[in-house]
Amino acid sequence: MTINLIPFGMRPVRLIVWGLLMLSAAGLRAQASKNVSLISQLSFPVELNDVWGWADSSGREYGLVGRTNGVSIVDLANPAQPVVLHDIPGVTSVWRDLKTWGHHAYVTNETGNGLLIIDLSGLPGSVSYVDTVLAGVTTAHNAWVDEDGYLYLCGTNNYNGGVAIYDLNPDPGLPAFVGAYDQRYVHDLFVRGQRAYLGEILDGRLTILDVSDRSAPLVIGSQTYPGGFTHNTWLNDAGDICFTTDELNEGYLIAWDVSDPEDIREQDRIRSSLSQGRAAPHNVHVLNDFLVTSYYRDGLHIVDAARPGNLVEVAYYDTSPLAGGGLAGAWGAYPFLPSGRVLVTDMQEGFFVLDVAYRRGAYLEGQVTDGQTGAPVGQVDLRVLGVEGGETRSQTSGAYALGVADSGSYQLVAQLYGYETDTLTVDLLPGQLTTQDIVLQPLPRIDLEVVVREAGSLDPIPGVTVAALVPDTTVGFTFTTGFDGRVIANRFVINTYSVQVGKWGYQT
Repeated sequence: MTINLIPFGMRPVRLIVWGLLMLSAAGLRAQASKNVSLISQLSFPVELNDVWGWADSSGREYGLVGRTNGVSIVDLANPAQPVVLHDIPGVTSVWRDLKTWGHHAYVTNETGNGLLIIDLSGLPGSVSYVDTVLAGVTTAHNAWVDEDGYLYLCGTNNYNGGVAIYDLNPDPGLPAFVGAYDQRYVHDLFVRGQRAYLGEILDGRLTILDVSDRSAPLVIGSQTYPGGFTHNTWLNDAGDICFTTDELNEGYLIAWDVSDPEDIREQDRIRSSLSQGRAAPHNVHVLNDFLVTSYYRDGLHIVDAARPGNLVEVAYYDTSPLAGGGLAGAWGAYPFLPSGRVLVTDMQEGFFVLDVAYRRGAYLEGQVTDGQTGAPVGQVDLRVLGVEGGETRSQTSGAYALGVADSGSYQLVAQLYGYETDTLTVDLLPGQLTTQDIVLQPLPRIDLEVVVREAGSLDPIPGVTVAALVPDTTVGFTFTTGFDGRVIANRFVINTYSVQVGKWGYQT
């Protein structure tokens, strides 16, 4: 095929195409829930932020509810009728985070007055509390307390917004400063086994610290990734997978293999189906290999993460009447009460007590290969018909993994331009892996040569962009001519194409 281009200034103004490239072979939504039921809901006159839970020595459970103007202690003795026992005043702050150690709660804010320390030992009758400035820290975004009784404050007003570390063992009511990490701003963190997993949100970075010497934390691993906005982190029970959330509209919940901190690798990523992936995730927690996430406008989101390379959405409860992107709705979730009940704070809708039926997903995995060569085929779109979010794309190795929440017989469609679309029937059972390899048959192909010449002189033109587009689809191929004005496309799929050519200085 030869295409002639006319330089600007030449007449006539026309494009001469010798040959025709026509090849043929012959906002708002109703409240939604799945595997989650509402036990109770409690409204508040102000907006809420984070939530934590606590149980006394008798097993009586409480919700610690962050408000923009303080903290409320909610009695859950009758979870169907929660009662606010105590309202603790605080400086006005959109952000509060709460953690507990023994019978003390530690509450951060981003306005001032330091750390709020609450003694819960007098519940249900009374609580005592004090605002404490610790080693110059007057504000902090988040907090963590590890299993050894060390408190970590991050996003602080000093230490470059990093992490300040305190020992609670001598006196839980007066944390003793131990050390700090100040290389970058840290938005949130999780600590276990003398390793800290940092969400360095401004850098889109997951960083791992060795905190065996808490006076001198040491970076032992770090990973950035395109589009990252690493908001929070949480480790699985086995300690080899760290989950992160990207607090962005259309952000992801991502599973990372952290077994080797020097070689952190992504395993899978997932978004909520309620807003078709448009909502922003906030805070992820891990309970028995289930991910319990406060998901802003999509409410509470539950993912089966037993197979970290195949994350499956299995439950949800939409606490918010809002839909899509935006930082409103479910701020916090707490799934660790002895009763198993889950507490959720929705910024606008209040405090929720929920009952979650944790159920394993049904896993579907396999390999896609070329029917002629046997080679693996990547970038194949695979979808389970009738399942929102039941789609994935094969890797370069040809491997794919996806899952569904409910057992049944499903239609699996595998599609990639240049191959015949394949539809298979698969029977899937919860908690079980079904292996389904797929062999795609390639469509007929030819070796195609295109030559672009200058009209009049017929000299070849190098550096011309040639685009072959399949009409009424998003499929297209772009080439650039070489020094001889040629483009050679081997094994080009036979079809009907719309051809566009162009180069600065020429009319097309």
